Formats: sequence, structure tokens, C-alpha cells
Amino acid sequence: MNSTLKSIPNKQTAWTVLNRGNPSKALYLTTDWPVPKVLKTGEVLVKRPHVAEFDLAGVVVDGNGTDLSEGDQVYGFLGVGALSQYTSLPAAYLVKRPLDIPAIEAAGVPLAALTSYQALRLGKLESGQTIFINGGSSSLGAFAIQFAKARGAKVVATASTKNEAFVRRMGADEFIDYTKVGSLGKYLVQNLPITRYQVIYDAVGLVDPSLYSYSEKYLARDGVFITSGAIPKRLSMTEVLQFFGTAKARAIPAWLGGVNRRYE
Repeated sequence: MNSTLKSIPNKQTAWTVLNRGNPSKALYLTTDWPVPKVLKTGEVLVKRPHVAEFDLAGVVVDGNGTDLSEGDQVYGFLGVGALSQYTSLPAAYLVKRPLDIPAIEAAGVPLAALTSYQALRLGKLESGQTIFINGGSSSLGAFAIQFAKARGAKVVATASTKNEAFVRRMGADEFIDYTKVGSLGKYLVQNLPITRYQVIYDAVGLVDPSLYSYSEKYLARDGVFITSGAIPKRLSMTEVLQFFGTAKARAIPAWLGGVNRRYE
């Protein structure tokens, strides 16, 4: 056994989920959580310099015969959370971290970047096409803008006025302050783009159902509406109404007044 493995403690500090609800009530910080000792084939053990949930960055302390070796600086993400100092996970979920990118910055990349990258792949966005991104200043939106520009697409993005400079710095060609236009769907109907959007990416999700319900007016016939919004277990009455507004538009056939546009 090498010296690094000998130095791995048996216990660690970790956040554990004890209750349902907000993090302040659901999470408990414990200092005696067991460090994984038995690794499955293909897993590695990573020591974490920063505690986070799904995303992580750290250093490999046990490569376990994989392509990763002890001392490799890595980043990646887990689907079940990583709120601990040591985390075991499949090596396939990790990539080596460029040393010019600090660990704390790399830890914020995987989940948001991959979500938006997958969204653009789903939309089959191509050079010369136009994408509308709702929530351009969000983590998902910021990555989506950069990916879209890298593909040669035109980007129209929303955010508040205070975030306009940031959104434009990410690469947005046009900016809309959502706080000043009210219903986004109605605004776009009144300000139709010269060329219809090929992709509408709702990086906020479940906020403005009009964006989809009016989309036949500004989304290309073969275009796609993509939302990142998951359905939370608990919704406010406003959120319930917003959710059912979108669900209604999706469920009703076009010949009965539904929206004849692909929704993902």
C-alpha cells in the first residue's frame, strides 16, 4: 500500500440529508462520516478541496486500476450528490482538470455546461440559425450562449438590465430585458424576428408559459422548444398555474387549439 492510501482517514466531514425541506433544515454537517474503503471496478476515490453537491473537483487518491492515477487533478459530477471530503465515483464521470483553471471554478462547470450542451444537441442548432435563450445570465444560459456562438449561430437572450453587460460579454447578439416586457410570448409576437428561431431554450423553466404557448408565431415549423425546468415536489399556487399553462398547451392537439411545435 502506498503512502497516500495509508494517509486516507477512516472518517470525514460530510453533509447528510436527515429531513425533507430547505437545505437549512434538511442538511446536517457530520464529522464522522465513513470514507469509502471498498471501490467497485471502474471507480476511483477523489479527495475534495471544496464541498459541493452534484459538481465536484478534487485530486485522485486511489486510481483503482483505471485510466486515472493518484495525484490527477480532476473534475466531474455525480447524480446522487457529493457533499463530502472524499467521494468514490466511476472514473468515466471525471476528466482531468486543466491546471490553469482553479478547482473552485472547475467544480461549477460540469452539470450546467453538460445540460446546455445536451440541449443544443437536442435542438440540432447549426451555423447561421438563430436561438432564443430565456435566462441568459443563469449558469445554463451563459454556457448555452457560448456553445451557440461556437456553432456559428445568432443568439437572442433575456436577462435583467443589471446583467445585460454580462450576457453580451458571453456573446449574445441581441438582448431583451424580461423585467420590462411582461409576457415574453406576447412581446415576441409583437416584435417578430426577421428569421424565425430554430431553437428556443428556456434555461429558467416553468416561469413564463406564454413563451411556448405563442411559439408558433416565432419558432420555425421544424424548430424545437427546449426547457431545463424540472418539476419540483412542492409548488406555489403561481407555479402550479404556470406549470398547467404549459402542460395545457402541450397536451391539446393542434387542431383543437394546442401548440404545433416540438417540445422537449
